Amino acid sequence: PYLAVGQGFKGRLALLQGDAKGAVENLQPSLTQFHAARYELLTTPFNATLAEGLAALGCQADAAALMDDTIRLCEANGDLVYM
Repeated sequence: PYLAVGQGFKGRLALLQGDAKGAVENLQPSLTQFHAARYELLTTPFNATLAEGLAALGCQADAAALMDDTIRLCEANGDLVYM
């Protein structure tokens, strides 16, 4: 999962640099790899970053749905530090 982690941070950096498209393009496959490997440690912060990127691209409905799912995950898994 370490390559997926690197790709996720690359997406986070892209968003911080104003490249929402690059962020989404890196975060979506990164999160897919996380789920396949059952590596969920960074799912919450990367989901939040992906939602920011989607919103910046005008995909507000997708961003809102992702955040709703992420909030449910936080509540279920005790990741309240991210809320």
